[in-house]
Amino acid sequence: MKRLLPVLLLLLLLAPASGTVIRRVSLAEVEGYAEQIFAGTVRQMRAIENPPPGNAIETEVTFGDLVVLKGHLPRATVSYRFAGGTVGDRTLVVVGMPRFEIGARYVLFAAPSIDPLCPAVGWWQGRYSVVPAAGGGEPTIADSDGRPVYGFDRGFPLLSPSREEPRPLELPAFLALVRGLTGDREKREQEEKR
Repeated sequence: MKRLLPVLLLLLLLAPASGTVIRRVSLAEVEGYAEQIFAGTVRQMRAIENPPPGNAIETEVTFGDLVVLKGHLPRATVSYRFAGGTVGDRTLVVVGMPRFEIGARYVLFAAPSIDPLCPAVGWWQGRYSVVPAAGGGEPTIADSDGRPVYGFDRGFPLLSPSREEPRPLELPAFLALVRGLTGDREKREQEEKR
Protein backbone atom coordinates (compact mmCIF):
# COMPACT_ATOMS: atom_id res chain seq x y z
CA MET A 1 0.00 0.00 0.00
CA LYS A 2 2.90 2.37 0.79
CA ARG A 3 4.11 2.01 -2.83
CA LEU A 4 0.64 2.66 -4.25
CA LEU A 5 0.04 5.91 -2.34
CA PRO A 6 2.67 7.99 -4.25
CA VAL A 7 1.27 6.72 -7.55
CA LEU A 8 -2.27 7.70 -6.56
CA LEU A 9 -1.12 11.15 -5.44
CA LEU A 10 0.70 11.65 -8.75
CA LEU A 11 -2.42 10.65 -10.69
CA LEU A 12 -4.49 13.15 -8.70
CA LEU A 13 -2.01 15.92 -9.52
CA LEU A 14 -2.11 15.05 -13.21
CA ALA A 15 -5.89 14.82 -13.43
CA PRO A 16 -7.46 17.69 -15.37
CA ALA A 17 -9.09 20.39 -13.29
CA SER A 18 -12.23 22.13 -14.42
CA GLY A 19 -13.24 25.70 -13.88
CA THR A 20 -14.37 28.83 -15.56
CA VAL A 21 -12.03 31.56 -16.70
CA ILE A 22 -13.62 34.88 -17.60
CA ARG A 23 -11.52 37.41 -19.48
CA ARG A 24 -11.52 40.98 -18.15
CA VAL A 25 -13.48 43.14 -20.60
CA SER A 26 -13.83 46.90 -20.96
CA LEU A 27 -17.14 48.73 -20.79
CA ALA A 28 -17.02 49.21 -24.59
CA GLU A 29 -16.58 45.44 -25.08
CA VAL A 30 -19.40 44.66 -22.65
CA GLU A 31 -21.64 47.11 -24.55
CA GLY A 32 -20.57 45.66 -27.90
CA TYR A 33 -21.46 42.08 -26.96
CA ALA A 34 -24.72 43.01 -25.22
CA GLU A 35 -27.97 42.29 -27.04
CA GLN A 36 -29.96 44.25 -24.46
CA ILE A 37 -28.89 46.90 -21.97
CA PHE A 38 -31.32 48.22 -19.39
CA ALA A 39 -31.73 49.62 -15.92
CA GLY A 40 -34.28 47.58 -13.99
CA THR A 41 -35.52 46.65 -10.53
CA VAL A 42 -35.61 43.00 -9.45
CA ARG A 43 -39.26 42.12 -8.93
CA GLN A 44 -39.01 38.37 -8.40
CA MET A 45 -36.44 35.58 -8.00
CA ARG A 46 -37.25 31.90 -8.31
CA ALA A 47 -34.84 28.96 -8.00
CA ILE A 48 -35.49 26.07 -10.38
CA GLU A 49 -34.03 22.56 -10.30
CA ASN A 50 -33.63 21.15 -13.78
CA PRO A 51 -34.68 17.53 -14.40
CA PRO A 52 -32.19 14.64 -14.44
CA PRO A 53 -29.62 13.81 -15.58
CA GLY A 54 -28.12 17.24 -14.79
CA ASN A 55 -30.28 18.36 -11.86
CA ALA A 56 -28.52 21.74 -12.09
CA ILE A 57 -30.07 24.64 -10.20
CA GLU A 58 -30.81 27.95 -11.89
CA THR A 59 -32.34 31.14 -10.55
CA GLU A 60 -34.82 33.02 -12.70
CA VAL A 61 -34.57 36.76 -12.06
CA THR A 62 -37.42 39.03 -13.22
CA PHE A 63 -36.75 42.74 -13.75
CA GLY A 64 -39.36 45.53 -13.94
CA ASP A 65 -39.37 49.34 -14.15
CA LEU A 66 -37.17 49.02 -17.22
CA VAL A 67 -35.23 51.84 -18.85
CA VAL A 68 -34.00 50.28 -22.10
CA LEU A 69 -30.71 51.57 -23.50
CA LYS A 70 -30.12 48.96 -26.19
CA GLY A 71 -32.15 46.22 -27.85
CA HIS A 72 -35.83 45.49 -27.74
CA LEU A 73 -37.69 44.23 -24.69
CA PRO A 74 -41.30 43.54 -25.72
CA ARG A 75 -42.83 43.58 -22.23
CA ALA A 76 -42.80 45.69 -19.10
CA THR A 77 -40.72 42.97 -17.43
CA VAL A 78 -37.90 40.68 -18.58
CA SER A 79 -36.64 37.44 -17.01
CA TYR A 80 -33.28 35.72 -17.32
CA ARG A 81 -31.95 32.50 -15.80
CA PHE A 82 -28.59 32.44 -14.03
CA ALA A 83 -26.73 29.28 -12.97
CA GLY A 84 -26.88 28.67 -9.23
CA GLY A 85 -29.35 29.03 -6.41
CA THR A 86 -31.01 27.03 -3.62
CA VAL A 87 -33.77 24.46 -3.92
CA GLY A 88 -34.68 22.75 -0.66
CA ASP A 89 -31.46 21.67 1.02
CA ARG A 90 -29.41 21.82 -2.22
CA THR A 91 -27.37 24.92 -3.05
CA LEU A 92 -25.31 25.51 -6.16
CA VAL A 93 -22.81 28.38 -5.94
CA VAL A 94 -21.13 29.51 -9.16
CA VAL A 95 -18.14 31.75 -8.49
CA GLY A 96 -18.30 34.93 -10.56
CA MET A 97 -22.03 34.69 -11.23
CA PRO A 98 -23.73 38.04 -10.63
CA ARG A 99 -25.94 38.17 -7.55
CA PHE A 100 -29.24 40.00 -7.24
CA GLU A 101 -31.63 41.07 -4.48
CA ILE A 102 -35.37 41.59 -4.74
CA GLY A 103 -36.17 45.30 -4.76
CA ALA A 104 -32.66 46.37 -5.77
CA ARG A 105 -31.98 48.21 -9.04
CA TYR A 106 -29.27 47.27 -11.53
CA VAL A 107 -27.92 48.15 -14.95
CA LEU A 108 -27.61 44.88 -16.85
CA PHE A 109 -25.72 44.24 -20.08
CA ALA A 110 -27.37 41.04 -21.34
CA ALA A 111 -26.55 38.62 -24.14
CA PRO A 112 -28.71 35.57 -23.39
CA SER A 113 -27.88 33.88 -26.71
CA ILE A 114 -24.12 33.88 -26.00
CA ASP A 115 -23.81 32.10 -22.64
CA PRO A 116 -26.48 29.68 -21.38
CA LEU A 117 -25.07 29.77 -17.83
CA CYS A 118 -25.11 33.55 -17.45
CA PRO A 119 -26.91 36.07 -19.67
CA ALA A 120 -24.84 38.96 -18.23
CA VAL A 121 -21.93 39.81 -20.55
CA GLY A 122 -18.65 38.92 -18.86
CA TRP A 123 -20.62 37.50 -15.92
CA TRP A 124 -20.07 39.94 -12.98
CA GLN A 125 -18.70 42.56 -15.42
CA GLY A 126 -22.10 42.96 -17.07
CA ARG A 127 -23.96 43.97 -13.90
CA TYR A 128 -23.74 47.30 -12.09
CA SER A 129 -25.70 48.15 -8.94
CA VAL A 130 -27.69 51.35 -8.64
CA VAL A 131 -27.06 52.76 -5.16
CA PRO A 132 -29.74 55.11 -3.78
CA ALA A 133 -28.28 58.44 -2.73
CA ALA A 134 -28.33 59.47 0.89
CA GLY A 135 -30.11 62.77 1.30
CA GLY A 136 -32.17 62.64 -1.89
CA GLY A 137 -29.43 63.22 -4.48
CA GLU A 138 -28.88 61.25 -7.66
CA PRO A 139 -28.26 57.50 -7.27
CA THR A 140 -24.73 56.30 -7.98
CA ILE A 141 -23.19 53.21 -9.59
CA ALA A 142 -21.33 50.36 -7.86
CA ASP A 143 -19.53 47.33 -9.29
CA SER A 144 -20.56 43.73 -8.68
CA ASP A 145 -18.80 43.71 -5.30
CA GLY A 146 -20.65 46.83 -4.14
CA ARG A 147 -17.63 49.13 -4.54
CA PRO A 148 -18.47 52.64 -5.79
CA VAL A 149 -17.45 53.36 -9.40
CA TYR A 150 -15.85 56.81 -9.74
CA GLY A 151 -15.51 56.77 -13.52
CA PHE A 152 -13.74 54.74 -16.20
CA ASP A 153 -10.13 54.68 -17.35
CA ARG A 154 -9.53 53.04 -20.74
CA GLY A 155 -12.92 51.41 -20.32
CA PHE A 156 -12.31 49.87 -16.91
CA PRO A 157 -14.02 51.03 -13.67
CA LEU A 158 -12.13 53.37 -11.35
CA LEU A 159 -12.83 52.05 -7.86
CA SER A 160 -11.24 54.78 -5.78
CA PRO A 161 -11.67 58.56 -5.77
CA SER A 162 -9.18 60.78 -7.56
CA ARG A 163 -8.69 64.49 -8.04
CA GLU A 164 -10.53 64.22 -11.38
CA GLU A 165 -13.27 61.93 -10.05
CA PRO A 166 -13.76 62.74 -6.34
CA ARG A 167 -17.34 61.41 -6.11
CA PRO A 168 -18.97 58.17 -7.26
CA LEU A 169 -20.42 58.19 -10.77
CA GLU A 170 -24.09 59.17 -10.75
CA LEU A 171 -26.63 57.03 -12.58
CA PRO A 172 -27.59 59.66 -15.21
CA ALA A 173 -23.92 60.15 -16.16
CA PHE A 174 -23.40 56.37 -16.40
CA LEU A 175 -26.50 55.94 -18.59
CA ALA A 176 -25.31 58.79 -20.83
CA LEU A 177 -21.90 57.10 -21.12
CA VAL A 178 -23.53 53.81 -22.14
CA ARG A 179 -25.85 55.56 -24.62
CA GLY A 180 -22.77 57.26 -26.09
CA LEU A 181 -21.03 53.92 -26.56
CA THR A 182 -24.13 52.44 -28.19
CA GLY A 183 -24.54 55.48 -30.47
CA ASP A 184 -20.85 55.51 -31.45
CA ARG A 185 -20.95 51.83 -32.37
CA GLU A 186 -24.15 52.26 -34.41
CA LYS A 187 -22.61 55.23 -36.29
CA ARG A 188 -19.48 53.20 -37.10
CA GLU A 189 -21.60 50.31 -38.38
CA GLN A 190 -23.63 52.64 -40.62
CA GLU A 191 -20.44 54.21 -42.01
CA GLU A 192 -18.98 50.78 -42.76
CA LYS A 193 -22.10 49.87 -44.77
CA ARG A 194 -21.63 52.89 -47.05
